[in-house]
Amino acid sequence: MSSPIDDGAARAMLVRRRRPLIPSVVVGRRTAGLNGCIMARSSAPSTRPPARGVRTVMNSEAQNLDGTYEVIDDRPTIIFEREYLVAPSQLWTTVATAPAMSRWFPSRVQLNAHQGGGIVFTGDPHMESSTGTVTNWEPERHWSFTWGDSEIDISVEPSGEGSKLTFIEFLEAENTAARNAAGWHVCLHAMQSVLTGDTMTTPLDWEPVYRGYADKALPTGAVVPGINDRN
Repeated sequence: MSSPIDDGAARAMLVRRRRPLIPSVVVGRRTAGLNGCIMARSSAPSTRPPARGVRTVMNSEAQNLDGTYEVIDDRPTIIFEREYLVAPSQLWTTVATAPAMSRWFPSRVQLNAHQGGGIVFTGDPHMESSTGTVTNWEPERHWSFTWGDSEIDISVEPSGEGSKLTFIEFLEAENTAARNAAGWHVCLHAMQSVLTGDTMTTPLDWEPVYRGYADKALPTGAVVPGINDRN
């Protein structure tokens, strides 16, 4: 499916977005977030409280906009660092196995979990099906992979009584920072519902998150269908 590649430095990568992370439509209570991040999978709202041990991200304008923007080795970069009161093994399963990833990642994922292994991405209404390659694979700790012209870097490590997630994207252009930060913010919120087991976690509205990151002075200017043309 894919050819072996040179691993190189774990985070020496250039991540390029093939298409913008953009909002999709809402049909009833079934809501798809950015690039297919499924925010709700049932026709009725959940009445269950959030599971213990996971810090809930607030909705609407009260967001904790924790994505940061840096330039590393001349590359514009988005970084998310989040801590969860769950075992590192549980967090790793959520961010590094195909069944769990398909519940929060922008596409459904089929994964050959080893360095040089292939990945298939399908089901994203904003992108054609595509393939990628695992560029680094350290079980229970760190992996990275290509996604179209992009590469994503994910690390899990113990932290206190729980675990820490570091999610990195190196951008092709600095003006995509606010757009992509908002996209991953929404996706990581969906990931939290996978950790809690609550498939009806309140979805985030993408546009207020995007505006929030723009207000934080993350670079803007990239095309955002449905947003830019209203400015």
